[in-house]
Amino acid sequence: MTAKCVGCGLDWNVSIYQKIPRTGYICPHCESRLRAGETLSNIQASQKARPQRTKGATL
Repeated sequence: MTAKCVGCGLDWNVSIYQKIPRTGYICPHCESRLRAGETLSNIQASQKARPQRTKGATL
């Protein structure tokens, strides 16, 4: 299953057993940036120009 990260906007492959909160999925990269002290709005603003691609294992 894929989930779109609310921070960077990229699609990530996620386990079907992963609990995704109503606020949306946050990928491991954005999660670490949030723990480091960045705000979600700063992460979203810096990622706007990135091309869309799927992260993780693909079939």
